[in-house]
Amino acid sequence: MDPEAIADACRDLLDLPLEDRLTAAVQRVADLYPDLVDPTRERWIFTKAGGIVGKINFLHASMNEYLLLFGAPVATYGFSGRYKRVQIQKFVLAGRYTTYNPETAQIEPEVFEAGDLVTLPKGEVRNMEIASGSWHFEFGRGPVVTAMPFGTVDLLVSSLEVRPILQTTVDYSHFITKGLRRRFR
Repeated sequence: MDPEAIADACRDLLDLPLEDRLTAAVQRVADLYPDLVDPTRERWIFTKAGGIVGKINFLHASMNEYLLLFGAPVATYGFSGRYKRVQIQKFVLAGRYTTYNPETAQIEPEVFEAGDLVTLPKGEVRNMEIASGSWHFEFGRGPVVTAMPFGTVDLLVSSLEVRPILQTTVDYSHFITKGLRRRFR
């Protein structure tokens, strides 16, 4: 998958009403990658990682990459996590993301809005404030399993939530199995 191609395919949807925009964006990604994304599969999973609370819908996952839709109708904040082996890119479909790198001399925040493609380089971390009504595609490339602890431990330790961890595991397993079937046909 190519995050630039995904962003290019979705940029002209930004004037649509939010619900139509999200549906159309998922359809565009499915058109780009028909063997990988099923636009009719919708399963929202509660998530909390780095303090950021929202919901995700997995669109694709493999051992080397994933694509999900993330959003929150209300504002949330926290930190991005540090992925030493996975590069994360976000294409903002709606809302505003305000970030800064807490490990540098940066004193002014970076602000990303609908239409922006944002990259979190491997090994870097960002503090984030996500405005209410913000939605994005998140694409990760690298050994996905190394990112899973960040995406699940916060749920367990601070929230005592097991169900979302099980749902995430089931969804990830679904996509891995689907990929294996496709490979061995």
